[in-house]
Amino acid sequence: NMKFQIDGSIKEEKFLKEYEAFLESRRKTPWQTYAFSQKVEIRVDAIRMLIQRISRSANEAKYKVCILEAVDLMNRSTANAFLKTLEEPPKDTIMIITSSRPDFLLPTILSRCRKVPFLPLTVTDIQQELLEEHGVEATQARIFARLANGNMEKALQLMQKGSTESRSDANILKELIVAHDDVKFLDFLGKLRQNPPSWLYEIIIHLQISLADIAFFEHNQEFLVNIDRTHLIEMMYHKYPNIDEKVWEEIRFLEDCQKKLKGNVNSQLVLIKIYNRLCDLFC
Repeated sequence: NMKFQIDGSIKEEKFLKEYEAFLESRRKTPWQTYAFSQKVEIRVDAIRMLIQRISRSANEAKYKVCILEAVDLMNRSTANAFLKTLEEPPKDTIMIITSSRPDFLLPTILSRCRKVPFLPLTVTDIQQELLEEHGVEATQARIFARLANGNMEKALQLMQKGSTESRSDANILKELIVAHDDVKFLDFLGKLRQNPPSWLYEIIIHLQISLADIAFFEHNQEFLVNIDRTHLIEMMYHKYPNIDEKVWEEIRFLEDCQKKLKGNVNSQLVLIKIYNRLCDLFC
């Protein structure tokens, strides 16, 4: 929701400092989730700033390169404003747009881009990176690599936190879901006030991994991540043995919840919605 001057600069000092802090975070620790003070959304003003910047001639390099991160955060009016530039970019400009949710983009945007998918990394590759480049202890590296589910960013987030406290909390939540213990769940809701905004986001990551574990339980146990919680995975599997038919729909639901959190939707409402939906599956 930042407001821009005609020349593309940010109007308010508060938002300018936030933007500069965000860029510094992206340079030094790109795997960290940066928390803005207001709702995160790519608005028309930002696209107008981009259009003005890329319309200028390059000073030194042969090409101007712009990277638009998480373009699924564009609202519809912003996406429409971006279309013309995407159709006819200046000849000396390369635009790279990234998104983990391309299905949230307008088909007209997708049709004008060359798609370059990034496939998940292997557990071995992530474990080796943590060991050799970040000095993580071997056992922790193995746990983080499996929890990351092919995502190096998630592995580095776990590494930086230095523990899997949110994983323990996710296991508590799963036990409450299986028991459908509404009273203790109300106590669990209180953890939202005791933890940073990223806590619930991490809980959801662990729930996604657990759903995949449940789907793999009967025929592909070699792919299980939560190998120390097999009894809970087995219990949830027997509650809903046909979960493999619906697992990706439920993982997508949890991804939508993460997107809402990034948009500053009330986290308590998000957690209640998750609890009720999973209770319907596993009670």
